[in-house]
Amino acid sequence: MPPSSLDPLPFPPPENTRQVTLANTQRPPLSYVNAIVKSFSSTPGPPPAPPTAARLVTVGISHYAEKVRWGLDIKRSDPAFDYVEDAHPPALASLFTTRLDPGCSATPIIELREGEKVSVMKDSTAILEHLCPFLYPEERLGEVREWEERLDRLLGTTSRVFAYEHMLAEEHKPLLVELATAGTSVVETQVFQLAINRNVLQKNMKRFMKIDAANATRSRAEIDVLYKEVSDRLATSPYLAGPTFTAADLTFAALSSPLLNVPEFGGLQPGFHRFPTQMQQAAAELRETPAGKHALRCYAEYRFATARGGKVEGSPSEGRLIAFRGGGRNLAGVRKLGVAGGLLALGLGAWLAS
Repeated sequence: MPPSSLDPLPFPPPENTRQVTLANTQRPPLSYVNAIVKSFSSTPGPPPAPPTAARLVTVGISHYAEKVRWGLDIKRSDPAFDYVEDAHPPALASLFTTRLDPGCSATPIIELREGEKVSVMKDSTAILEHLCPFLYPEERLGEVREWEERLDRLLGTTSRVFAYEHMLAEEHKPLLVELATAGTSVVETQVFQLAINRNVLQKNMKRFMKIDAANATRSRAEIDVLYKEVSDRLATSPYLAGPTFTAADLTFAALSSPLLNVPEFGGLQPGFHRFPTQMQQAAAELRETPAGKHALRCYAEYRFATARGGKVEGSPSEGRLIAFRGGGRNLAGVRKLGVAGGLLALGLGAWLAS
């Protein structure tokens, strides 16, 4: 079972940030942002054909979203299931999540149709366990859940703090915009770029996620400790929770993705040579550990896996790249926001400062 030498973290970075409500999005000035974004993009629903289908609403850049996306991509090997991803930049996703749950701005969240029943589910672990039981073998369920909870709480939060501390630096604004808006609508790209260029989002992202230089340094140290524990576990077992790939391995690899320069993300992120030096150095170090090699192996062998007879069957990546399945569709391109841009920046600033 996973050791507990890191519990609890002295800082800790929060797993969930401050929640925005539906009422927040409907009051000025944020309502102006909401109206403009919704006017220039459309919202998909779950695919209509299969008996079970989902609309996955995400912050596309989120490694917690990648955790669910990975599981749903495996589940798509079952013709009775399909999903579409509705991806958004940070902060703007709340305009869509609160339409599913009026009190929730966190992602990932899904609109799930099972036969005639339509429901909403949130939390990456809950979604994955409900839709992907093949990742949770009954005989190892306790160990899988323990690893998953621990990785969500420790690796997910510390990798986010470490990455954002460097990505939010002034010199990396263009890179952050490019990375955070991949696969999102044109209007959201413009809004996010405006907000980043006017420094509307950075301060509040740091405040809500407990991101600063000290926490980033501590996070990097905690990542090393956790990687050592994972490496030690892999010295006696081929996978984190026994002889086969499970949700524990998927979670570890997905939540490590901001740290490792994963080749399968080549279609969604810029070249890693453009990333902050600190992130490049960390990737070079972590990729050489048994834990880092395991995460990369999981991507290479299982990112495009299938599920047959309740078991996961690996399938080598062989150059295949991760992509969003659909998402927010553009109704019109927006090149210059003009006066509307001022209202958007005002709305975002007032919303996040409140």
